Amino acid sequence: MNIIINNQNIITNKQINRVLKLTKFKDLDNTKLIVLEKKADIFQAKRIIYYNHFLQTYNCEGVYNQFYDFTMVKLYNLEGNIEDKRLYGIGVLLHELKHRDDLMLNGNTNEISADKYAKKFLNNNSNVIKDILKLKSEWEIEDF
Repeated sequence: MNIIINNQNIITNKQINRVLKLTKFKDLDNTKLIVLEKKADIFQAKRIIYYNHFLQTYNCEGVYNQFYDFTMVKLYNLEGNIEDKRLYGIGVLLHELKHRDDLMLNGNTNEISADKYAKKFLNNNSNVIKDILKLKSEWEIEDF
């Protein structure tokens, strides 16, 4: 994955790549990822990729854009401490990459499939992800 914006104060590129190695997603080498830790990061993102609807929709945590093959994850919207944001941010990324995968394989996608995948992946890999993200404890995610 080609990470183009990430201040790495909440989650590092290394942590993201280690989690992604656990997934079944293919052909991520040319995919771009933008991690927005704070609102000010929007200005950097706008210079690179113009996706104003997402940038101006503050209740949205992530988006995948098929035309540009990029994913954006907003961490500044998320409540909780750094650990919560790290875990939920990875969940949002997995959700968006499931949209990408579905679109590549089937030509369509939906929120139920993406939510189910992210929840199942996080729960099934909680011990490994806990270590990668340096979290204090494991979890059981019921809703995403």
